[in-house]
Amino acid sequence: MARIFLYIVAGVITLVIIAAILYRTFDDELARLAFVPTKSYEETELPPPPDYGDADAWAAFSTEESRVFERPEGVDAPADLPAVDIFFVHPTTYLEKDYWNAPINETTSSQRVENSIMMNQAGAFNAAGDRIYAPRYRQAAFGAFLDETGDGVKALITAYQDVSRAFAHYAKTQNQGRPFILAGHSQGALHALFLLRDRIAGTPLEDRLVAAYIVGWPVSVEADLDALANITACEGPDETGCVVSWQSFTSGGDPTDILEGFAIMPGLSGALKGGTTMLCTNPITWLRDGQTAPASAHLGKVPLAPSTGRLEPPEPASLSAGCGPDGILYVSPRPGDGFDTFVLPGDNYHVYDINLFYMDVRANARARALAFTSALN
Repeated sequence: MARIFLYIVAGVITLVIIAAILYRTFDDELARLAFVPTKSYEETELPPPPDYGDADAWAAFSTEESRVFERPEGVDAPADLPAVDIFFVHPTTYLEKDYWNAPINETTSSQRVENSIMMNQAGAFNAAGDRIYAPRYRQAAFGAFLDETGDGVKALITAYQDVSRAFAHYAKTQNQGRPFILAGHSQGALHALFLLRDRIAGTPLEDRLVAAYIVGWPVSVEADLDALANITACEGPDETGCVVSWQSFTSGGDPTDILEGFAIMPGLSGALKGGTTMLCTNPITWLRDGQTAPASAHLGKVPLAPSTGRLEPPEPASLSAGCGPDGILYVSPRPGDGFDTFVLPGDNYHVYDINLFYMDVRANARARALAFTSALN
């Protein structure tokens, strides 16, 4: 247990380093004043842990009504759905500073999860399985990423512990031997990466993993995946039991900060990621480190829909994409209207990692699910 705790701490410190880089859109000091809680972690009320036996602890639970089942305008539901589960871990949505760890029912952040993230991100997987699970968890506040006192690390450990309990509950009470897809973005992607090591690799669940979509988080082939027993990087579009990952920048963007953070980041193995290979999956071709795919092969981006809105029609053939030798996914041309509001320094399209390839993700997750279930017959 002590070793597991140290791994968690190392990973969470990593999150602090990288997230501070990803989200540094303001002067550092001004950002800390705006987002970091003024009280210490010990002085701030810690919300009660979620009871994952209660459906209210889930933003999506099996087939119960949720915006996760919405589709872009003009996109029909498939005639049949594979008997596959999707377990999705949401990114950070709590931007206030009253808590280090947000209550799962905090009004604004929980509504963002329920009304935006479920539709814009988790919904990209809703053609791949007939049941979807997305836990609410005491997510670390946005300000935890900017903290320099160590309190942010404590908040992120708490967040991961919730996600781990949620997955354990799902595995024990819901999975019932079914294949499943694991997916997460940003903070959720890191938590999902830890789930691969702590809850899946080397267990019977490993044999039921359709694929893991670890999006918007840098994954090392040697320092992360080599610590996952038989779980490796996906090499092609219909391979199963493997991991895909990408981080989106425009062609000509500057990922220097991400690359520098990656170099000093400890992997799941405990070794630093510096000098190792960053996994880059091209979400148009689904080839690892593939050459640039032409826009004609792009199935479609879908603009980020507001919480009160609906998903717009897909925009196919609107961008090309290719993995650079540095492990970054470069897209061209610039994504344009509907994709400019939350662009981060260096032309980092982190917020849009899934929406840029919404239809590509939708088709690929379904293809992998069908390939997995077909092999069972």
